Amino acid sequence: MENTLRGFLGSSKEGERVFVEGLQNDTKKVCRVSETNQLNCIELGALETQLFSTLQSLGYICTLSADPNRPPSFDCKKFMD
Repeated sequence: MENTLRGFLGSSKEGERVFVEGLQNDTKKVCRVSETNQLNCIELGALETQLFSTLQSLGYICTLSADPNRPPSFDCKKFMD
């Protein structure tokens, strides 16, 4: 899972946003918006804690969504290259 996520986010730049949906499911959907505004997603079978930890190690700061009307998700922004 970690290598797949690193490969998917490997070329990301500072300030790029990533979001993780499906926190209540076995499979999580990790998405990013490319420089051309295209949405690119992958699905991973990982625990929330594993995803959170890996995203932090890649320089992302993540928060849980605050909208109670929406399923739980991570919203992450890259702060370090």
